[in-house]
Amino acid sequence: MAYEHLTFSREAPLTERHKKRGFSSAQAPEDPRAFGIGLRQTFEMARQPAADEVAGYDNRILFKVLLRENVQLPELNDIPGVELVSHEDKSIVLAFADQTGLGNFESRLSSLARDGTATRKELLYALQSFDHWTPEDRKGAALKQHGFSLEEPFMLDVELWPLERADQRNSMVAGFLEKLQQQGIEILDKLHQPSLVMLRVRCTTAQAQSVLLQHRDVRTVDLPPRAGVAVEVLLTDINQLQ
Repeated sequence: MAYEHLTFSREAPLTERHKKRGFSSAQAPEDPRAFGIGLRQTFEMARQPAADEVAGYDNRILFKVLLRENVQLPELNDIPGVELVSHEDKSIVLAFADQTGLGNFESRLSSLARDGTATRKELLYALQSFDHWTPEDRKGAALKQHGFSLEEPFMLDVELWPLERADQRNSMVAGFLEKLQQQGIEILDKLHQPSLVMLRVRCTTAQAQSVLLQHRDVRTVDLPPRAGVAVEVLLTDINQLQ
């Protein structure tokens, strides 16, 4: 069956998805101890993977971090063991944390909750809460609007997290391809660049719901752009974002 090669619409500028920004200190909360207690509670819930989550290529935890109003993106990468992977909008960032990162977060939050202060407390003051990146979060705009096709199987575009390190990105892609093959999901096309990793697949609703929308390494799942509507992103343009 013929199909179009990957094309991408400019629903959101790619530069907004993973861009380092300067950090100005967030205003201290009125009660730092109470703020720390609340933040630590959301952290404890978010550090446990969701019950139906499909494991990623490594054992790091993915956090959705909600920012307080009117604060710039904090340099979470300054915390050892934490890697910022996406800035979704003004209020949400996504970050991976390994055991070192989890320990650092836990130690700083415990100190803030107990003593009202912590190492680099300004980083914590910029945060509102921790949460999971949910299947609903992974749905792209077209998929949210139109839902899955009634005629199965159908095509979907699946975007993975744009990891900066080539070894991590290669491992993520290899692990994801293996998972798709295990689940009988057909791989039609793929684009593997430092700033954008996307695959076009053919699957059923059951496969999309149980694998694609639940997979830790998936950023978004969406319907392919309609012919004549999408604006193709040239590789030369993508390379400018590296």
